[in-house]
Amino acid sequence: MIEKKRIKDGQRHQKGAVQKGKLGEKIAQDYLKNSGVKIICVNYHSRYGEVDIIGLDGDSLVFYEVKAYLRQSVNPSEFITLKKIGNIKKTVLIFLNKFENGKFLDTMCRIDLICIRNFEHVFDHIKNIA
Repeated sequence: MIEKKRIKDGQRHQKGAVQKGKLGEKIAQDYLKNSGVKIICVNYHSRYGEVDIIGLDGDSLVFYEVKAYLRQSVNPSEFITLKKIGNIKKTVLIFLNKFENGKFLDTMCRIDLICIRNFEHVFDHIKNIA
């Protein structure tokens, strides 16, 4: 007998959000690689949260937050709160201290936001949000 698993609405939404996020991150990675960014790490986790993509853009180490959304006209700032920026900054500090024994401690850093619309290659890339 096959056992059927019941999925609650919240679980279904969460699974869809994860898939949406992964697709958005893939599109962002392709864009960054084509722009000459060297990807160092993806989905870096700390106890404060996650940084989606970390890459070298010239001499700068960039921490990319990627947001994918279905609506065409959205203000990207709707998707990133001061609390989220604070958690990203804490995660950045942990990364800088731990990654390859502090290899990037003396490197210029910035945090960028990439917002992807309708899972197409139409997006906003906002540099240095924090």
